[in-house]
Amino acid sequence: MNNVFKSLAILCICSFAYAQAAFAQNNRGNKIDMNILYVGGSSDYAAGVEGMSKGENTVSDPEIVKQRSDAFMGLLQTYFTNVTMVAGKDYSPELSAGYDVTVFDGTIPRKSDARFLKDQNGRNLDYFRAAFLPQDFSYPAILIAELGEVLGRTIGTKTDWFCLCLAGDAYNTNLEHAVFNTPFKVEPQMELKDTPEEAFGYQGYFDQPIPQKHLMWKVQTKDYVNDRKFRIGMVARPWGFADSPDAEIISGGVSVKSPDAVAIARHGNFFFWGFSASPLYMTDQAKLVFVNSVVYTAGLKGERIVARKYDDNVGTPSNVTFAVNQASQEGYDSYVAYSRKTYEKSLEAINKIKARQENGEELSEEEKMYLTYPLSEDIMPYEQYLKMYMRGFEQRFGTDAEAFRNFLTENEPFIYCKSGAYEVDEDAKSLGMPIGSIDLLEAAISLLDSSDGEKIAKGHRLLERYSLCTFHTYEQWSNWYESVKGRVFFTHSGGWYYMVNSNDLAEPANDYDAKVFHVASRDIALDETSNLEPVAVGAGTVVLPGGREYLLIKMKVHDGYYIYGNVSASDPFIPTSLNIGLPDGYSAGELVKPVAKLLNSAGTTKYSGELLFLVPIKGSGKQTLVVHYEYQCCDPTVCYPPVVGQIEVASKF
Repeated sequence: MNNVFKSLAILCICSFAYAQAAFAQNNRGNKIDMNILYVGGSSDYAAGVEGMSKGENTVSDPEIVKQRSDAFMGLLQTYFTNVTMVAGKDYSPELSAGYDVTVFDGTIPRKSDARFLKDQNGRNLDYFRAAFLPQDFSYPAILIAELGEVLGRTIGTKTDWFCLCLAGDAYNTNLEHAVFNTPFKVEPQMELKDTPEEAFGYQGYFDQPIPQKHLMWKVQTKDYVNDRKFRIGMVARPWGFADSPDAEIISGGVSVKSPDAVAIARHGNFFFWGFSASPLYMTDQAKLVFVNSVVYTAGLKGERIVARKYDDNVGTPSNVTFAVNQASQEGYDSYVAYSRKTYEKSLEAINKIKARQENGEELSEEEKMYLTYPLSEDIMPYEQYLKMYMRGFEQRFGTDAEAFRNFLTENEPFIYCKSGAYEVDEDAKSLGMPIGSIDLLEAAISLLDSSDGEKIAKGHRLLERYSLCTFHTYEQWSNWYESVKGRVFFTHSGGWYYMVNSNDLAEPANDYDAKVFHVASRDIALDETSNLEPVAVGAGTVVLPGGREYLLIKMKVHDGYYIYGNVSASDPFIPTSLNIGLPDGYSAGELVKPVAKLLNSAGTTKYSGELLFLVPIKGSGKQTLVVHYEYQCCDPTVCYPPVVGQIEVASKF
């Protein structure tokens, strides 16, 4: 670096620092008028060797926790008029209602524990993370580091745990974004640095070669690379992150994952700051970007998560691209070379630690644990390697990788991956319309307006597969589509659904819960109704996204008959009642009733047709729940005696 360039660089750094100091000085009486809630309890140093700061109750030195909280409070109080701090253990979601932004930097009380869903033989079917926030949490919030996963994933944020491996530099940054431009103009000092070696293992996701170097800017002065005990940041998966209008990627960061792994982003009303350091270890530039991020997050008031990512097994077109590029002998050879190189590096590190131990040197707890890790030179065979990419097609193609890649390439517009396996949508293929295209949605709806049973069935299959709506008729689908035309988008990471760019909670295309209830209700078998037996009752349990369990009571009333909802004090009828008998350790929420119709001017209401009652339940250990029911059935001329009965239902957990 020549002397002139050095002088200019020093002048820029000094000017930046002076501008920040001047702002703090000039705004002591003129700060940004916002109310900020800081939820603290984390540390700048990891608890044990996991890379996470689990909260104040698990960190050995409370003073370190206090230093981090004080640093965040100091930064926020410098720029904002009202800043309040609450310990994570004392937080409740209702507190956020009184603030413009909630900054989550500490673990909060759980709403439910992590649980496994098991089959009748005790085998694990699914895993549900611990839940911390309610599904309808809509206040603007910032999630720092791994809290993007811990707090966000059970409510469907795309800030999933790709890797707890984010270091201190950012790259692939969108400098045009508001967080670099308002209220403060921030021009990060870029430096051309080597691309992390591990990033090249993700070349198969990219059409062009990953550059050997990238322009990067430093977010934090200390990270786990230069201090092994420092808290580690988190990156989220990039694939499908921006496939919905409620999400955006702002910056990547140096990690051991793909170069486009997400380090700073937004999904709905949540802003994700994946970097781990408090302002004590942030660069001056990063501090201002964080302040801008708080201001930007406040502008998310009224925003909501629309496309929710609940399932890690949901694939995207990127997975198909990667399989085409990697499922080959060349890809296998690269895997073998990388595995051997990793083994050699790990063996070298272990041997160095052992040598220090033999010399009588004191080892850190991390080094002691490192010595306990199993180290294997085993390389998976070629057949197993291909199976990993074939996702259900291994029986068809075996080791014929070329045939498999050709198959994917030819069928790519019609391949979907909802549950970890590739499937070809023969319905979409027969229409020649790619999955996700608006043409396919319109064609599927049009097929319902046909006298051809096969066409109608095809339309229903497509709409069932790619929509959360639960309409039955062409008129219902057509009226809905006309009302949302121009606002429909398709999301892969959100479940391969056509959705609507809307924050309206009543929008059926965005209601994940309703679809689950609809499908579960169909699986509850009922006896046939008749004039002699005009009402049938059944029940079942279902698990909603995020691990919420519900009890479903399904009733069917024969045509021409009805049962009662609310009964006026002036009427002699018996209302429909449902009471749940729960075992020890279980609790039930409020009964959710279907919409009833007015029967008479006294205010009595009635139910007819097929009905679904819902009850949220909480508990663990497979138990028997008992539904006690009572109803009175009538037709326009005769009322029958009340019916009392019960049904036993097994819980899911």
